[in-house]
Amino acid sequence: MAFPTSPTNGQQATINGITYTYSTTYGTWTRVPTNAGQASTTANAAFIQANAAFSQANNSTDTWVRGQANNAYNTANSAGSFANGSFTVANSAASFANGAFTTSNSAASFANGSFITANSAASFANGSFVAANSGAIFANAAFARANAAYNAANTGGGSSVDTYISLTMTGAITSPYTGTSRFYPPRAMSLTTVYANLSTAATSGNFTYIIKKNGTSIGNTFTITQNQTVMTPANITVSLTTTDYLTLDVNGANATDLFVRIKYTNT
Repeated sequence: MAFPTSPTNGQQATINGITYTYSTTYGTWTRVPTNAGQASTTANAAFIQANAAFSQANNSTDTWVRGQANNAYNTANSAGSFANGSFTVANSAASFANGAFTTSNSAASFANGSFITANSAASFANGSFVAANSGAIFANAAFARANAAYNAANTGGGSSVDTYISLTMTGAITSPYTGTSRFYPPRAMSLTTVYANLSTAATSGNFTYIIKKNGTSIGNTFTITQNQTVMTPANITVSLTTTDYLTLDVNGANATDLFVRIKYTNT
């Protein structure tokens, strides 16, 4: 059965069990959709029939039939172009999305790199702080020790630094000689060791001297052997207060420049 030759808009025709509706707008016959089950079972058959119809129409000598086939082809081609355009747009959107993903990933990598740099800087700063704090602790400890030593030296406490008082007779010393110069201690102290030396040694005998506390000998006679300038250190135990004083008396052979140093501790 062939399609009607002068169809009206909306007119239907059934060809080989398939119903078509005519559109005057497009000048084409459009197949009336069947249910989904029928479409799925007859799609392949429809394709074969459509292909055969196209071949038959294309070879037909009837101008109207060929026009109808050409219009259907144009409509299908237009739909294909539209679909292709949609595909292009979708592909462009996908490309854009991919570009956005790449940019985002690059930004994430940059942010991660910045985090690593910042974390490294924080670690370095923390290390510097630890080093500085350690130095501060060391300096504070040194200050505390120095302050303690200073307080000990000025308040009578013990000190790990050796301290001495000096008694001298300068120039030529003619024996016997009674010293008149007095040494008054600035604080209470305990005398422990005596050291002495001469500029020029005695040559006519041993050089001897005594140390007096408040005008009375402390009980020792100190000797620098003949022809020697340095005395062997001698240990003593003498306590002084700020009201006591020391003097030197010389006996024995003559010599030059006597220097006496007495080691002490604060009490």
